[in-house]
Amino acid sequence: MFNRHLGFDCIASIALCGVLAACDAKKPESTMTTPPTSQPSTFDWAKVNAPTNPVEQMEALTHIARIADAWHGGKTSTIRLRFDPPDRVADAGGKDIAFTPERWKGAMTLIQTSITGKVATRAVPSTGNHNYADGLGKAKRRAYWVQLEGEAIVLTFVKVLDGDSDG
Repeated sequence: MFNRHLGFDCIASIALCGVLAACDAKKPESTMTTPPTSQPSTFDWAKVNAPTNPVEQMEALTHIARIADAWHGGKTSTIRLRFDPPDRVADAGGKDIAFTPERWKGAMTLIQTSITGKVATRAVPSTGNHNYADGLGKAKRRAYWVQLEGEAIVLTFVKVLDGDSDG
């Protein structure tokens, strides 16, 4: 089930890493406060079968970027999302949305296996027939550096992009 647009999008995301690297030196200081302390996860990630295909992993990560776009809309430079078992993604403000553990683990795997421990990502534009079908509506797209903080995925804003994503 290879999506030609998504395959191209994955290649474009990889190319975006170079562009974002140039912006990285100019990024604003984080406005994130110390994250709330949370109890250690009791979720057994070893039982979750994550996608091994990097295109599927990147698709999950682009959806996480879209969630950050829709919920935070550039209001903060650092966004921390966590997985809430059995099947939700949530932020510190209490917003949450359905997201499978397989997709979350796929995104975490992509970040963990990157050479630098961080990955550049952004939501796919709503050109053609691409729609995330997540109920979040249209959202202005932003580029992010993404890294792990324990089991949380932390997105650091880099720049605003052209176009919107749709869901």
